[in-house]
Formats: sequence, structure tokens, C-alpha cells
Amino acid sequence: MYKVIIVEDEPLIRQGLIYTFDWESHNCIIVGEAANGIEGIELIKTINPDIVITDVGMPIKDGLEMLQDTQEYAYRSIILSVFDEFNYAKKAINLEVVDYLLKPLDPKQLSESLKKIIKKKKSKSKKIPIPTIDLQPLSSSKANSHMKKILEYIRENYRHKITLQDLKNLTGMGSTFIAKQFKSYTGHTFVDYLNRVRVKNATKLMLTTDIKIYSIAKTVGFYDYKHFIRVFKKYLGYSPSEFINIFGSHTNSTKTHSDQ
Repeated sequence: MYKVIIVEDEPLIRQGLIYTFDWESHNCIIVGEAANGIEGIELIKTINPDIVITDVGMPIKDGLEMLQDTQEYAYRSIILSVFDEFNYAKKAINLEVVDYLLKPLDPKQLSESLKKIIKKKKSKSKKIPIPTIDLQPLSSSKANSHMKKILEYIRENYRHKITLQDLKNLTGMGSTFIAKQFKSYTGHTFVDYLNRVRVKNATKLMLTTDIKIYSIAKTVGFYDYKHFIRVFKKYLGYSPSEFINIFGSHTNSTKTHSDQ
């Protein structure tokens, strides 16, 4: 449940909020109360609440000063006040207050404010970092002119068919030596590294364009669509259509070719 503290200097209003509003139906629980901003600061530091509901005009330290002094804590706040004044509202907005509610408080307005806060918190918690492919070499100290030439060749030609024979022609070295040196420098076999480069570039296109998935596969060098799906899921944990649905902005990319 979401932890809520009430900071209000008028006991009747504070107790009324605590005991008459249906907090449980909003998946909230009151974990503390305070009569002024100083007490409120101590509660915020001690309890680390999810939501702070505070009056503006309080003795010793007002609600806005309390919010100002506790900005490093990750809570959302709702302000209560009898003052319908623009300057108060403006300052509250600068403090990222979710809502500014006037007394006498309408329970329906408080309910809507809580719903907004909970929606934002749920949205934030559901954010998934975009998976990426690491192409960093194991150690730059192991680089030599041949390896640099090979990696540059792959970056420029990954869209086309590349074989170890191409790398032999490029460097004049034997296939076995190239394979051993390549694995030592990159941590990957040649085929594995090439696939990683292709998938990495495929994700860039998925995140920035509306090109169909099967066209992206060909663009980055996969001419067997089913093989592309298998390789993509191997490295990123998602099929291409799943990746787009979760992280991309496509709306029509998955309609022509299903990869499920």
C-alpha cells in the first residue's frame, strides 16, 4: 500500500481526513500525522512516505517551506489551503505538487488527486530499460592494425554477406589465426560478433523508423527472416515484434509478418 502522511495544523481537519476518508479503497494507508512543517519534515525523513498531504498556512514552518526542504525525498504531494491565490499555486507547481485543493475539502477531488498520483507511480514502476548489445572489446590493449581493420570492415559492410575468406583477403592472415585473434580481442567469435552488430543496428531502426520488420531484417544483413527472429530473441530476450510493441513507436510493423 502507498504510505501517506497528513500535515495540518487544525486538529479537526487533520482527524477528519484521517478517519473519514476511505484510504483503503485507494490502496493507501496513513502512517503519520503532523501539526506543522517542522514535524512534517521529521516525519518525511523518518518514514519516507509515498504521498504527503499538507496545509499551506501553518505555524513555525508552512507547507511549501516543508516541501522545499525535503525535495530530495521521492514522494508526491497534495496541497490544501483556504487561499485561492495564484502565487501559492505557482510556487506549488514549481515544487512539482500534483494538486492544489481548496478548503473545505471535497472528498471527490482528493480521490481524483490520489488516483493521479497512483497512476504516475505505477507508470514509473513499469518502465523497462531498453535492452542493448555490448560491442566493447575485452581490452583495447590487445588491438592491432589487423583487428582494427577487421572491425572497421564489419561496421561498414555488415549489411552484406561477410565470411572469414573476406577477412583473409583483407588482412592476408590465415583463417585460424584470425578467428583466434578476433575472439581474444572482442570476446566473441566472428559470426557471433557480426550477428550482434546486425541486431544492434536493427534495434536502432526499430526505435527510430516505421520500416517493416522483414525489411529491417534484410537491411541489416539477415536474408532468412526466421533466422533473424531466432538471433534477435537470443541476444535481446524479445522477438522483434515484442521489442517494437514494448519499446518502439510502430503501429503497423507487426501486421505483415508475425514472429510469434
